[in-house]
Amino acid sequence: LKQVQSGGDDCDIGIILDTLSKTCRLDEDGESSKSSKRQRSLAKIDDNDDDNSDLHDVDEKYKWISRTVFEAVCFTDVTDPDMRNRIIMIVDDVLLGSTNATQDSTGAGKKKPLTPTSRAVGLAMIVHYLQGEDGSGAKPSGSKGGSSNAFKWMCALLAQRANLQNAVHAYIDARSKLKDYDPESEKYLTADAEVMELLEHVASLTAPVPDSPLSTSSPEGELPDILKKLHNAKDKHIFRILATIATPIHSPSARARAFEELPKRTKSMGNTASVWIKSLARRCAMGNFVNVEAVEHCILLAQECFREEDCKATMTFLSCIRVVTKIYPMVGGTTDGFGNLVELFGECRSSGHSSSFKKQIEETGIVTMLSGILAAVAPARATHAKPKKSLPSSQASLEDEDNDDDNNAPLDPDLQDQLLRLCTRDGTPEQARHAVYTLAALVNPNPLTAAKTPASAAMDKAAILREREAFDPLLKALASPSRLSLGGNNDDKIVSILTALAALAECAPFAFSVSGSRGGAGQGERAIRFALETVLLGRGDDDEQTSAEEESGDDEENEAEETSTSKLRAPQGRRKIGGKDRREANSGNDDSHLSLPCRRACAAIELLVSHIRSTVVKVRFEKS
Repeated sequence: LKQVQSGGDDCDIGIILDTLSKTCRLDEDGESSKSSKRQRSLAKIDDNDDDNSDLHDVDEKYKWISRTVFEAVCFTDVTDPDMRNRIIMIVDDVLLGSTNATQDSTGAGKKKPLTPTSRAVGLAMIVHYLQGEDGSGAKPSGSKGGSSNAFKWMCALLAQRANLQNAVHAYIDARSKLKDYDPESEKYLTADAEVMELLEHVASLTAPVPDSPLSTSSPEGELPDILKKLHNAKDKHIFRILATIATPIHSPSARARAFEELPKRTKSMGNTASVWIKSLARRCAMGNFVNVEAVEHCILLAQECFREEDCKATMTFLSCIRVVTKIYPMVGGTTDGFGNLVELFGECRSSGHSSSFKKQIEETGIVTMLSGILAAVAPARATHAKPKKSLPSSQASLEDEDNDDDNNAPLDPDLQDQLLRLCTRDGTPEQARHAVYTLAALVNPNPLTAAKTPASAAMDKAAILREREAFDPLLKALASPSRLSLGGNNDDKIVSILTALAALAECAPFAFSVSGSRGGAGQGERAIRFALETVLLGRGDDDEQTSAEEESGDDEENEAEETSTSKLRAPQGRRKIGGKDRREANSGNDDSHLSLPCRRACAAIELLVSHIRSTVVKVRFEKS
């Protein structure tokens, strides 16, 4: 990273592309991905080829370090908690350095920390190396890339931190609600016991008590005593600091402040408790290896690489972003980060590129990767979006208009149009699935099926109306008779249509199950019949299709194509992050080697399964 670091935070993109090309071997296959733009950029540093070659040799010599560090994550807190603490410290503060100036090894002076650009490039290089050159996490044959075990351990370490942050956040949120009860009441005692269970769960996800490994030799009651002292602490700043570092988008300064303040504020609890709480903070706070600043710079660099028409370098950064945002969706859902992702997505879908560049975009799968990233971070977008009341339409209810402004921001019309095109026109099945999930996260309020108590389902009628209003236009477009048919141009699109319908059945079960006019079959029921009878059983029912066309009316085709912002507007409400699990459960595998009838049958089965699963959840919700 020496050349990138010397270029500063605004390092020339040619230097970054050259560094990635040599370090990640992006051009080893013999096919140069350099465009004329990139060649002009690299002309500025051609005079330093000898120096760059020496630096490249140094990079090759030390690549094993990151692999070995992450393979050492296999040491758990049960086997060796001290080793695990050291590994976490190395990952957070050594692999890409600290944000603070450090003493030079020669003693000549202080060494400057890496710039945010250098950190982003370094993160992308390490993730690319650990993934393997094929980007799948598996080591290709004959490759000198990293091992798949190291990549899996890296993801496991990041996921453990995410789980700990969620646990700390849940505990602090539950603890703050204790003030709503009378301290002498039975409800308070019950709630307090439940909160203590959450704190015990936090303790199970972090390091054990210092000098007391998890074994039978541990002093009985030491950890419970520490937890009780922490739980009963009167200093509210302790919990404010923990709440800050329990979100993955906190700043490096917030991390440093937590390390400095927590030991002082917990000193009265005893030295052991103070050390354990500081260890909890270190395990919980985002380090210098992965944080929101690094991810936002990776997004910016992906944009710059794409504008230089270097698809492989773009995919190097996007693959890194995808790995991180699957674990920490919030780091990609910030205002700047999400806005730049949407901008890059629009540029990739633009029709102004040359035919050769369009071919590169298609071959490298940039659109698929970007759509997957958007689907992962969209649920977290509502956390960062500046609330803004959308314009009420003539069909909007008075309750919608009277809702508070602190609910949701309107969906970007350009992004909406591009996502709808992926669903209904030119998207692959995986892209169509991602597009529906993204639309669902940005348009739909809290999923109705996420209600856990009757009290949270009190607004069921209004919520059902909002869901229908949001998804009816898309459902009509997907389930129109012209699209739900076999033969002709539809053969290539029907798999994507069925996949999008399957995702829609999960995202909006109430909208999917709406009956048609005059009690006839609704759009969702027609889609189910088409998948079962036409695709799977091979029963072509021309009479049923004709009646469906008559019932839909003469203007159905216009409605199918017209999915305007006013119809698919963002209803009031905020979507929780908990809906991400269904996205990961349906992450599509590459089935391009299968025949079209086989892929079509698989998509039809997926639609039926999604419909059955969402119907069960819907019925349980209605009973509650």
